[in-house]
Amino acid sequence: MVDQLAAMTTSNEISTYIQYSTMLLWAINHFLKSAPELPTPLILRIQELLCTIIVMNVEDCVLEECCYGLATIVQIEPSAGMPFLDNKLSGRLMRLVQRGSNINIQRASLQLVGALIAKSDDFTTRLLQNDMLSALNELIEHPLGEDVCWVISNIITDSVQHLNTIVYHPQILPTVVRLLKVDAAGFDEDEFGGRTRECCSILANIVNKGQVDSIRHMVSLGGLSALCTALRFCAESDTLVLILDALWKLIYFGENDLIIMDDSLANVYLKLFDTSGGFEGLERLRDKRDRIVAEAAQRMLELIDGLINGNPMEEDTEPQNEAEAEDRPQIDGQVRNGLESEMGDTSHSGSVT
Repeated sequence: MVDQLAAMTTSNEISTYIQYSTMLLWAINHFLKSAPELPTPLILRIQELLCTIIVMNVEDCVLEECCYGLATIVQIEPSAGMPFLDNKLSGRLMRLVQRGSNINIQRASLQLVGALIAKSDDFTTRLLQNDMLSALNELIEHPLGEDVCWVISNIITDSVQHLNTIVYHPQILPTVVRLLKVDAAGFDEDEFGGRTRECCSILANIVNKGQVDSIRHMVSLGGLSALCTALRFCAESDTLVLILDALWKLIYFGENDLIIMDDSLANVYLKLFDTSGGFEGLERLRDKRDRIVAEAAQRMLELIDGLINGNPMEEDTEPQNEAEAEDRPQIDGQVRNGLESEMGDTSHSGSVT
């Protein structure tokens, strides 16, 4: 199959035999996913072939299969993906993301973008240099919004530099906050459930990064209020777990970021939680049949009560050793004092599907 496709590529016959070329690519992609422990030289040869095709002027159905195949290769082969450090190939990929005439090629190219971002910060940096944020920003409110928000969420987890690129973009985070409020309040699980989940993941990952200025900026844009809206109306248990942990971390962060209100120091994050319906959301979840969510909501109410009434917290927030203390940002250990003990690991990073 690989030899046949290579011969057709060399002789520029792919566009002549579109259906057959597409079938060959589909078969190769199935082979990549189903055959365990393929030899690295074969995988890299397929990668080289697909990268050659993806820059050619061929039909979208062929390009779509190439993107899916390359996404799989990037996932299964540790040394794969290096061709995308080239600006020509990265630029071509971002133009495919922006190809508004075909949603299928956009979806496939987003899967490849997501795989590259999950692979290495270097790929993320190269894609950003090829105007990735503009492409993603245009598609947040598109039917592919769930895929786009998943990519954005993974960019945030890469590095502080990439986190700030998203947080301080003039449009992306305000759009995410607005969509979360609208989607969650008028929750249609079939139509908006996926995008709601990924919007929550974006905000939760900002919190989990533990960077003071980024958290403050996100809250100032309405991020905490949006999470409270999702807390009140969202039905998906995994998303609720994510929201609960992020909101508690924000409230606890506020204990170390007090401001003067009415001549006294106040936790503005707790006040925002209250005025945004956060307590209403917790009361709703206490009666939820899902035991993990109900217990986490009850635990969060108890922890907040401890903050309000001055009771000592049970969690130990001190670093375990000097090395850990040196590695933490000044406020990072406080932000990360979440509800993990009740719910397990609540960090979110998507995977190519």
